[in-house]
Amino acid sequence: KIISKIFVNALARNIAKKERAKDFEMNDVDSFSIPGKLTDCDKRIPPKDRELMIVEGDSAAGTAKEAKSPHQAILCMKGKPNNAIKMDKLKVLGTEGLMMIVSVLGINFNDFEEDSGVNYLEKLRYHKIIIMADADVDGSHIRALMLAFFYKYLPTLIENGHVYIALPPLYGVKLNQQITYIRE
Repeated sequence: KIISKIFVNALARNIAKKERAKDFEMNDVDSFSIPGKLTDCDKRIPPKDRELMIVEGDSAAGTAKEAKSPHQAILCMKGKPNNAIKMDKLKVLGTEGLMMIVSVLGINFNDFEEDSGVNYLEKLRYHKIIIMADADVDGSHIRALMLAFFYKYLPTLIENGHVYIALPPLYGVKLNQQITYIRE
């Protein structure tokens, strides 16, 4: 257990060091090498007014990009994220999708530890994190997996009201050229 903890912490320190170097070179979210997956918000908007919408798949990302306002950023996730409740820190470090979220938020993985002494809320690049998945069974599962990740590794975000869930409508009913959207 001790050797495993040492290995996990060393790996986390190396990743954090690379992230700090990346932040030092370029102090913007656009500087991340996430081509096509992140559509950032207007850089002039302060972080406290920014929103990050984490969307499921390319089609949802395309729709969200068309409808987004200047204070919103869109991050496209492909496929279902892994179940963070069943994962240790080392496995999370190796998960591209989950680490991409952490990087985009501007948080170092070492900051997750309660005894790190770092308040990662001060580093957030976005005040609101909105999980937006389809209104079907797969979408519900993806929302649950994303919430599990935030609950296990970033509970302070939930406790301080930074994590939201968008509930898209399931159907659209058109009557006299007016569309009403309903969930069930």
